[in-house]
Amino acid sequence: MIYRALFLLFLAHAAAAEDYVVKAVQATDLKPVAAVVESVHHSFARTRIGGTIDGLAVDEGSHVERGQVMAIVVDPKQPLEIDAMDARIRSQEHERDLAALEKKRYGSLTVGSVVSQAKLDEVNTRLRVLETSIAALKAQRAATVEHRGEGKVLAPLAGRVLKVPVTNGSVVMPGDVVAEIAVDGFILRLSIPERHARFLKQGGEVRLGAREEGGENLTGTIQKLYPKLEEGRVIADVAVEKLEDFFIGARRTAYIATSSRKAFVIPESYLIRRHGLTYVRLKDGGDIVVQTGLASPEGVEILSGINDGDILVTP
Repeated sequence: MIYRALFLLFLAHAAAAEDYVVKAVQATDLKPVAAVVESVHHSFARTRIGGTIDGLAVDEGSHVERGQVMAIVVDPKQPLEIDAMDARIRSQEHERDLAALEKKRYGSLTVGSVVSQAKLDEVNTRLRVLETSIAALKAQRAATVEHRGEGKVLAPLAGRVLKVPVTNGSVVMPGDVVAEIAVDGFILRLSIPERHARFLKQGGEVRLGAREEGGENLTGTIQKLYPKLEEGRVIADVAVEKLEDFFIGARRTAYIATSSRKAFVIPESYLIRRHGLTYVRLKDGGDIVVQTGLASPEGVEILSGINDGDILVTP
């Protein structure tokens, strides 16, 4: 008899542990706002010279590292310019060699006063002019070769390629965009009506609804508030974990906290879903239909169907 009484008492305590007394709590009123998944920074790979795209090495979705060669711009005039400079340098070198020979010849003739000192000075000056001209042409050739190396289009930062508006064979001018790069790291950018701006503060919490039925609800923190309104809206950046699984530019609905009110919030384990409806089970009655609201870490808000003081049991 003693064991039977203890067993019944244990069952009573277990049943009581499953009971949930409905009580009104202070709930935060959440307002839905538009949100877009963006990268923290955007960067553009641009050409430095004009010419034709050759050797395009990236496509949309490619991951690039900083300094990686993404494409090569070829200017067909550059090799011809370098060949022309080489020919001019060789011509000037021949004239320099001739001037050096004349200097040597006239130097010996001035000893016997056969050639005047003025003539020797003229030859020396011509030799120095030719040597200076050769040095200038070589420097110009080096600059042209370096300019040719600027045909390599390099990734300015590491990230993922979003858009490549050119193809092999495309004609480009200096400064044209070869690729748009999203720098690693995503944020959620909110566009909030001006009337809700007073509820925003840096470090405030923002909730992001699940992507699909039964999916995970994400929570973020306001990281940055932009001081300039755009078309009557406040722009805010929100840091949210697991955004790497989203597409850049994906539109989502976020919820920001505004006013607070009384509401009923119960654990999700007390909900029964059948045939598209949601029920809860009363301790002193059957199942009743309820209307659910937003889910939160504290539970699910019940908009209608239950009253303060109702006792719920798990199904």
